[in-house]
Amino acid sequence: KKGELGELYFREFLERRGWVVYTPTSRSQAHFCDIFATRGKTEFALFDVKTKARLNYRDATGINNRNYIEYLGFAKKHTIPFYLVFINDKDGSVHFSNILDLERSGSEFFEKNGEIICWPISAMRPLFTLSKAQIEALSAFDQRNYTYTPTHEATQ
Repeated sequence: KKGELGELYFREFLERRGWVVYTPTSRSQAHFCDIFATRGKTEFALFDVKTKARLNYRDATGINNRNYIEYLGFAKKHTIPFYLVFINDKDGSVHFSNILDLERSGSEFFEKNGEIICWPISAMRPLFTLSKAQIEALSAFDQRNYTYTPTHEATQ
């Protein structure tokens, strides 16, 4: 539910900027991306939206490495821009990056024996900040099994 709410907030952001947003209707099945959007019948992009707080010990976030490899393969094969969007459900910050730019940044590191690929937040672009009410709505769905207490500032 938290992820769906984060996707809704991002969809509303895109729509306010003139994008027409398409989302998978088969929500019970795995889907390749969360949003396909077009603007002005000339621009189009794919977005995978992750709604979760950054790492506690480092100003960074990431995704399942297996998914990253699939997304990267798609982005290299096709000319459709593929963006990763990270919504921090604790402080409301929203950052994004084209997956090809993240690959070129060389700033990735791995967690959980290579299962999770992560990037510093500084490798991404800030997009917007959620309202206090939106952050509180996301918090209602929090399933984190440890306390969110970030201990480090941004790392390069």
